[in-house]
Amino acid sequence: HEDFELWSRMSRRFKMANLPEVLQVYREHPGSMCRTEVFESRCIGLAAENIAMTVGSPNVEPVHQALAALLRGGRPAKRQIPLAHMEQILEQIAAVTAHRFDLAPAALADRLAMRMRSLRNQFHSQTLPRRIRAVPGRVVRKLGRIRRGAR
Repeated sequence: HEDFELWSRMSRRFKMANLPEVLQVYREHPGSMCRTEVFESRCIGLAAENIAMTVGSPNVEPVHQALAALLRGGRPAKRQIPLAHMEQILEQIAAVTAHRFDLAPAALADRLAMRMRSLRNQFHSQTLPRRIRAVPGRVVRKLGRIRRGAR
């Protein structure tokens, strides 16, 4: 998380961008430090700080924490934050980004729409009860057995 923190703090003062070329290959294994819960919670905290800073909030709010957790593939906060509120925050981030890099807001429209779809899917998959999420898998397996003739 130290690299992420460095890049986050640098991006608050300087313009930064992702390069299309791979400059370094990073090897990770199941026992890596970056696979720990402490590491992931620190990264979510940094992401929440970045979100708050980008939208001009003086403090990290629960919605920033929930959005950061979802965007990093985790579970939202225990308190239920409305999805519509998180989508508004993403729209604000897109507007700030467009302004900061002198882009037409339409230039980010496709990426924003794709990110919104991803966020919705992640939100619904993480907030549905486990037994409901498991139903489609059982249905698919049952359909497979029916197609093969086994009942």
